[in-house]
Amino acid sequence: MRLLVVEDEHSLREDIAKKLRLSGYEVDACADGEAALEALAAERYDLVLLDLNLPKVDGMQVLRSLRQHDLETCVLILSARSEISDKVEGLDAGANDYLSKPFHLAELEARVRSLTRRTSDFCSAYRKGPVRLPQSKFACRASFIFVSVHPV
Repeated sequence: MRLLVVEDEHSLREDIAKKLRLSGYEVDACADGEAALEALAAERYDLVLLDLNLPKVDGMQVLRSLRQHDLETCVLILSARSEISDKVEGLDAGANDYLSKPFHLAELEARVRSLTRRTSDFCSAYRKGPVRLPQSKFACRASFIFVSVHPV
């Protein structure tokens, strides 16, 4: 599973990335929204851990941009914005989960496992570049085009 950690606080970003790497994930990390958008355009991620208060491009804008053309990639918001209205806005904008700071790394890991479990069947199946073919479904996705495949 490939993850992207987008967090501007250096020590927190490194702690999260290190912990997730030790848990067996491939992890890329970046410190601002502009770098996140570049990474998302260049690579395919199974899960994005996204801070909202980012320099250059706000995390909510990163999320909205991602959701304009990618509905599959799971997004876990990590934010100091802890009001119910912030959580509702993030989830309504397309996040799959929301974790308020400060948090314990064990809870973060549990949420990552939960989100990656939901997509593991789809993501662990055949995957070559932009094409993915789930083992349990006779359908695939090529870039942003959905193709139905019927067994012969």
